[in-house]
Amino acid sequence: MSIGSLTKLTELQLGVNNFSGAIPSSIGSLTRLTYLNLDYNSFSGTIPPEFGNLTSLLKLSLVSIGSCTIDNLDWLSRLSYLNSLKLDENSLAKANNWSCKQSLRFPKWIPNLKKSLLYLDLSQESISDTISIEYWNKWNPSQLHYLDLSFNRISGILPDLLSNLTLYSVDLSSNSFYGSIPAFPAGITFLNLSRNKFSSGISFLCQVYERFEFLDLSRNRLTGQLPDCLCTLTELKVLNLGHNILSGRLPPSLGCLGQLETLSLYNNTFFGELPVSLKNCAMLSFIDLGANKFFGNVPVWIGENLSRLYVLSLRSNNFYGTTPLQICHLETLQILDLSINKLHGTIPSCVKNFTGMAQKGSFVKPNVHHYQWLPHYALTGDYVEPFDNSYIDRLAIEWQGKVNEFGSTLGLVKTIDLSSNNSQDKSRKIPSTMSKMDRLNDLDVSYNNLSGRIPSSTQLQSFPSEWFAGNSELCGLPTMKKCLGDERSRKYPPLCDSEVMGIAQMNFENGFYIEGPLVLQLHFG
Repeated sequence: MSIGSLTKLTELQLGVNNFSGAIPSSIGSLTRLTYLNLDYNSFSGTIPPEFGNLTSLLKLSLVSIGSCTIDNLDWLSRLSYLNSLKLDENSLAKANNWSCKQSLRFPKWIPNLKKSLLYLDLSQESISDTISIEYWNKWNPSQLHYLDLSFNRISGILPDLLSNLTLYSVDLSSNSFYGSIPAFPAGITFLNLSRNKFSSGISFLCQVYERFEFLDLSRNRLTGQLPDCLCTLTELKVLNLGHNILSGRLPPSLGCLGQLETLSLYNNTFFGELPVSLKNCAMLSFIDLGANKFFGNVPVWIGENLSRLYVLSLRSNNFYGTTPLQICHLETLQILDLSINKLHGTIPSCVKNFTGMAQKGSFVKPNVHHYQWLPHYALTGDYVEPFDNSYIDRLAIEWQGKVNEFGSTLGLVKTIDLSSNNSQDKSRKIPSTMSKMDRLNDLDVSYNNLSGRIPSSTQLQSFPSEWFAGNSELCGLPTMKKCLGDERSRKYPPLCDSEVMGIAQMNFENGFYIEGPLVLQLHFG
């Protein structure tokens, strides 16, 4: 029995089966189908034009179905009820037939579906094309609610007419769009324009966006100030403006974002003191203000009001004064980076309160923010694709002399970096309580004029000595400087050459340093 004989079938899901060969054209005989899923297979050839006979189809999902299959899809215009179309991850760069490897143009048949299409995903398709203003004009009017064109090579200018559409979720990240960012529909909830070439300011945020939850404009060429009109964005959960050329002081209206969970402004030229109103953002779990020009004292209210933080990075700014004791109230903190500032004074002994750094694994929930939204008219009974988006917190961390960006594994990283501050105080010590933090991945206190003994713990002594460099009065392992009282009161007979070589070999192979009789006991026992 062929699959085309199942004429009463209304749903056909053949995803994740590693099917190969040609897609059966007989599927086009199943005219009652409302849902067809061929995701994640290894088909070859082209999609049968007989699919144009599936006039009852509401949802068509062809994600990563094989090589050289996304070609002439003009037959899609015959599917007048289609409201969800997924064609992502069909990159021609993966093609087995190299004669098919070429740059894809942006599909010309999309505007023909504007009366019914609600969900369109063309991400990771190797599309290399320019979208003209005339082409965007063909989208208006449109019922499209979800648009994902991310990870292509699409360029062009976004027109103001986008504000007339009914878009709720837009992901154009990792392309080459340029020019100014236009206004978007008032009902938009998710917008990702990161990794493009957008320039000019971000005054479009002064439009009324009462449902905005996710906004990522990072890695563009945006300039100007963050406008003081953010009090309409009361539902915003993620704000990422990192890696731009934004400047000025942070506006007081930033404190209106009471639902904000992630604030990333890394690598801009913001300056001034942090606005006190930011303490109202009590839902914050991630703050990255590194590589800017902020100054002033590290605010006390960070520790008093932002108790959910697992990441606090103020690195490479101009903060001065002492580290406030209130920082120790942040029990869930896993990453603290205050490096490259002008801080002085002692390291608070209450760092033992960072219980998140003493836990095995991640103390907090994974650093992924999920968002799902279902259009209200889905209650009519017709199938409507829910909008399911996610955002992963990412942070640049200096790790073993190199700056690396951590994403999906960030929740497992535990680090304190207080290096390269401008202290002239010679009496600063590493608190003995830090010996209890035995889950730290990284502790960099270099170039801080620290003194005294490094607390004894299996964790601190395992770190590279360069993480303690630039502290001439610091002593004890892993530095080479011995502390007063470390000299042995007993004398031991000299070792023969073979014994010395055996000890050296053990130190090299096992990665730790042991001295005195204990070495002899291990070596000969």
